[in-house]
Amino acid sequence: MVEEREWGLRGELLIDLQAKLNAYLAFVLDGQLADHYPQYAGKGIRFALHHQFELGQMDVEFLARVKREHLDPEGIDWEQRPIRGR
Repeated sequence: MVEEREWGLRGELLIDLQAKLNAYLAFVLDGQLADHYPQYAGKGIRFALHHQFELGQMDVEFLARVKREHLDPEGIDWEQRPIRGR
């Protein structure tokens, strides 16, 4: 995922981010990833967020909860980092 918009102070982008994460998670857990890309079946999965602007406190807390409650139990790695050089 790439996010180039400012996060805001009140979690303005969290609805969009949640929708993306739900779609990606469903794609993996429903077996669609393995169906569409059988060469990756059984391999590790990592979701990544590359962001232009620093995340706000609400965003950080939301992503920590998503990782803890949804990604970690499914063995999905998480990575996030700022976009440099833009």
